[in-house]
Amino acid sequence: MTGSGTGGGRLLDDSSDQPTGLALVGRIAALALTPGDLPCVQRDLCQLVREGHRAGRPHDTTLPLASLPLSWLISKRTGHRFSDLCWVIPEAMRADDCHRLYPDCRRDQHS
Repeated sequence: MTGSGTGGGRLLDDSSDQPTGLALVGRIAALALTPGDLPCVQRDLCQLVREGHRAGRPHDTTLPLASLPLSWLISKRTGHRFSDLCWVIPEAMRADDCHRLYPDCRRDQHS
């Protein structure tokens, strides 16, 4: 189901390869509920911000902003320092590869 008007359907539009708003909200929820060691949480948060940036407006703005309260929630649930998670946001905006930025995350590596 898509909406009409300027940008109205983009949130639920599944017609492109880009992540949709609904898919990104799902990723936020999964990240908030999934425990993990700090490097992997940072990498996952970085990937989420990068996906929002690639998806374009309005996600390129809303995902970094949503990452702040998400970082706070994760810090409360896991004990990771809030500042360690917040620094991911500007780093993700400059990074090309979140795996290279957070190499200490060993999850999903094939060697």
